[in-house]
Amino acid sequence: MVDVRIGDIHASLSWDEWEDWVRTGRVPPDANVRIDAVTGDSFVRADSLESYADLKFDGASDRRASALNATPPILTALLVGIQIRIWWFSSFNSVESWITRDGVNFASPVLEDGEGWRLLTMGFLHLDTGHILLNMLWLAYTGSALERILGRLNLLTLYIASVMGGSLLSMWFKPETSSLGASGGVFGLIAAVVVFGFIRPEMLPKGSRRFFGVAMLPYLVLMFASGLRSANTDNWAHFGGLLVGAVLALLLAPPGPKHRVRNRVIAGSTAVASVALMLGFSLFGPYIARLAPTDVVHSRRPRAVPVEVTDRYEEATWQAPLGWRSSILSSGLAGFNSPSPASGQRGFAVVKTDHESALTAEELAALFTERLERIGSEVTAGDTEVTAVAGYDATHIRFDVGERQTHWYGIVRGTQSLEAVWETDEVDGDRLNPLRDRLLNRIVWRLPYALIDAQERVDRNPTSRSARLDLADALAQTGSAPEAFALLEEVITDNANNAEVWLRYLAVVDQYPSQGPTPSELIDRALAAAPSPGLVVDIAKRLKDAGEHAAAIGLLEMQWYRSPGNTAIRRALRRYGRSTDLEQTRIIPLWRLADEDGIIRPDAVIEPPGEQPLTLADATAFGDRRLAMQTAQCIALAPDLAFMDAEQAAEQLLRVKVGYVHPSPEPSDYRALERGILAAGEGRIPLWLCGEMVAAIDNEAPVRAWLAENAVTEPSDTP
Repeated sequence: MVDVRIGDIHASLSWDEWEDWVRTGRVPPDANVRIDAVTGDSFVRADSLESYADLKFDGASDRRASALNATPPILTALLVGIQIRIWWFSSFNSVESWITRDGVNFASPVLEDGEGWRLLTMGFLHLDTGHILLNMLWLAYTGSALERILGRLNLLTLYIASVMGGSLLSMWFKPETSSLGASGGVFGLIAAVVVFGFIRPEMLPKGSRRFFGVAMLPYLVLMFASGLRSANTDNWAHFGGLLVGAVLALLLAPPGPKHRVRNRVIAGSTAVASVALMLGFSLFGPYIARLAPTDVVHSRRPRAVPVEVTDRYEEATWQAPLGWRSSILSSGLAGFNSPSPASGQRGFAVVKTDHESALTAEELAALFTERLERIGSEVTAGDTEVTAVAGYDATHIRFDVGERQTHWYGIVRGTQSLEAVWETDEVDGDRLNPLRDRLLNRIVWRLPYALIDAQERVDRNPTSRSARLDLADALAQTGSAPEAFALLEEVITDNANNAEVWLRYLAVVDQYPSQGPTPSELIDRALAAAPSPGLVVDIAKRLKDAGEHAAAIGLLEMQWYRSPGNTAIRRALRRYGRSTDLEQTRIIPLWRLADEDGIIRPDAVIEPPGEQPLTLADATAFGDRRLAMQTAQCIALAPDLAFMDAEQAAEQLLRVKVGYVHPSPEPSDYRALERGILAAGEGRIPLWLCGEMVAAIDNEAPVRAWLAENAVTEPSDTP
């Protein structure tokens, strides 16, 4: 018996077993060995025994002889030949288009369309001459050497596993680009040559040892470093192939009766793992596709590890699959599209919108439906459902637009809305539902920063007017209208004479016209509490923007009578084309001293402004009277204008405009009117001038109606 201690292993071997262990290299030189007939009861190092050296030399000689007498590297030649022929056929357009469309390794088609075969086919495809030349030289060299030492089955296992390992890392860590070529498999073979030369040098013929192990290591390092310096090189494929090749070189052994079972188990396991990998991506790709924040996806060179943006507060965040490209979806929204050649139009977008007033989910859905219909395709809307998105109840509608499915999810939060749109073709719609659901689950819609900041300010200083106004605005923005109105009433109670408070209150009322007080009620309250010129000007602008022109003009002119000379009111009236002349003795508007014919009566008795507060109804009635009078004067003046010279006609129109005969008009006051009359031409009633003038005061409709009724033609060129 022979007792052998190798580390923690203690084995008792027969003499035949001892010889087999030594010949096959299973007993290292530093193993402790005890042979009764030779060492007695003592253990000695194995390499101190003469029998160990003889047996080890015989075993190595047998293996070297087996390697030298091995069959020709047929498998290597077959791998090289197949790839060269595919490259040659790629010169035909149909073959090249197949390679670039269906054969290359690409994350989107593998994970989204179930095309798992790309992980393997990419290792046999080349388009560039220099690329295939370099790869085939290394494949021929390393493949023939390994085929002689390890056999064909082990070589095939090494190459396929290295290609799959490189494809997997390339697809996972560089999903934005397509990849092809035998580089992953070649790096795996080179790594195997290096590792095998380090751990089993005794199995190599003496003439071949200088091409294995440490001799090949500089080439491996140089090739990998060269790839790192090139932006167009798929270094993840190189690294994946290198890693797999190195690991398998530690496990595989030269063919022989003792290692046949182990080699077949490794080869079978590799084949099963490769098939399972391709099949797994085909079945579960939508569940495992990598997602990342949109700023990472949008980058031309996405980061390998997506990270959330934490250096700024973002109200709405969402993610997209890594490798997708920023684009405009078919619905017109800015989002991301899949680069898969089989995808047609597959995309995802999330859009946050701030509206002028609050709206309902039905109104938001109608707006999106109109958007789809404007595209020009036939749109069919499905049933409306309610589902959870970003922690809110979202309205979900599926639209069939041609051969495309468009899933719309809409959330309304006060004056804000969040829309998520998922587009895909009819064929792959159901298959990709898991990916769609994952994208929807990654949407985050936080409270506005303005609301958080305002609430913190109010907590620190509960009596702050500006903080409470900002909080009311933010509450209204997020749909908390009752809370906003209640807070505004509190602020009004404390600051009833502050114009800004009333204007901010009016802005919130505009956002929620069906809730809270009506605008007219609030305007009357504001005019009664804080009738400052600045507030009147802002309310007049609001009325004009809402189309209430008479009310705007009446309010300004009534306030001008109450506070003549005020700069803000003067500027506002001039913007409307109204007179701002004052009688210098009594400091009142000059038009107040004019009689029905527009003649100034300096001694006219004028009632002072009333003490009653301004009201919207009074301002509207006053403005209607003023505009109606000017319109009637324009129409009455029209027949006589045709017989006046330009200067006389301009003076008359100026009288209508300002409401009186100006005692000392400036030339610029009627120069434009005079030019217009001259441009009208002789014999034409220049009534259109009245229309242009009245248009400046936003009451042109009666003049236009008179023109149409009397068939008066306007000139084509307006001066």
